[in-house]
Amino acid sequence: MTSIRVTISNAIQKDLQALLALAYRCGDPRLVRRVTAVLSLRQNGYVNLTTEL
Repeated sequence: MTSIRVTISNAIQKDLQALLALAYRCGDPRLVRRVTAVLSLRQNGYVNLTTEL
């Protein structure tokens, strides 16, 4: 298993939150999911990736 650490600055977090609000207003569920996933990285601080060969 590979572990990756992601750091998101406060400025990027604010931009992502604005983008999330825009995605909700535009009714874009795909973008909502993607931005929400990136924002969740801010809380956890890491992502575990597993691959099957």
